Amino acid sequence: MRELDRARLVQSRYANTVVAGATATRAIPNPATGAEMPAAQLHNASLSALGDMFAVVVPRAADVPN
Repeated sequence: MRELDRARLVQSRYANTVVAGATATRAIPNPATGAEMPAAQLHNASLSALGDMFAVVVPRAADVPN
């Protein structure tokens, strides 16, 4: 996420925050190819997508902005 967008999101009263350390996933197959996507790769991609435009993603609960 661009820093300007992140700053606006943090200042919003309704900012979504995801604590990365409190999330998990499992390996799942790609529906188009059937190839299995490893859990770590899927987890990283999902957090990246959330952090791009939808949420502030922080490593730990202690890092949640006030």
